[in-house]
Amino acid sequence: MEVHAICHRKSPADPFREQVVSLIDNVGRPSFPRYLFRLIHDATECEHISAFAFAGRQPPRVVLAENTGEPRLASSVAQKYIARYWRLDPANRVLDTTGPHGSIWGLRIAASDITDAIYRGHCYTAVGLGHRLSLSQFGNGQNFRLNVYCQRAKPFSESIAHKIFDAADLLMALVRRHDTEQNGAGPPLPVSTFQQRLRDAAPKLSKRELEVTSLIAKGLSSQGIALELGVSINTVLTYRKRAYTRLNISTQNELMRLLLGAQSKAGRLAADPGCPQRL
Repeated sequence: MEVHAICHRKSPADPFREQVVSLIDNVGRPSFPRYLFRLIHDATECEHISAFAFAGRQPPRVVLAENTGEPRLASSVAQKYIARYWRLDPANRVLDTTGPHGSIWGLRIAASDITDAIYRGHCYTAVGLGHRLSLSQFGNGQNFRLNVYCQRAKPFSESIAHKIFDAADLLMALVRRHDTEQNGAGPPLPVSTFQQRLRDAAPKLSKRELEVTSLIAKGLSSQGIALELGVSINTVLTYRKRAYTRLNISTQNELMRLLLGAQSKAGRLAADPGCPQRL
């Protein structure tokens, strides 16, 4: 029998991997976004970071957003992005679902590359940002994207860009795992699943009421639903009110409990061979 002392050696050339134990320890906790931001900031002098999860043509979800200075500024910008501007992001043209499953793509982009002046103004100029590094990885029906931003007059150097790109596999694994820990295992359920459960619970829901409540269950905001369906926010609120009345509920939490009850009922029917099955 042999016993060996394990020496934990750190590599000064890789600031991310030398902190991997602490990063993993914080994944899934409220402290993780801030911890990850501090690490990336120390390595790159960035101002903001944000991460999103894209699924099909649905508006993305914010996985995390942190910044220097004013608290929650990055979070506010991220919410504006998913509510109004994500379809205008030039990164979507290249950071899509192409390439082998699990492959990671990197992109350098300047604010001047964004042709829409309102998007550029709200998400870059107004908050003093001018340059961005993006990592994107597609797998299991989702596209995760991590963005690192720096000041308008100070673009990322080649060496800093390489720090991010060289640590891409580690950073994306952490973002994916944090999202899973925060939102439950596995990719999000498709809208069609929510729609079927709602049809079972309330067959009299109109088509629009069904669409709106399904997207609420999916996690979209009223603004996101309005963008997805091409209607006004007031229209979304009207259909939500009508649907909630038909369902005899008043909150999103009650909607989710109703859907979970429908899921449990469907599971019991599937497990009992004596029960008639919906064809």
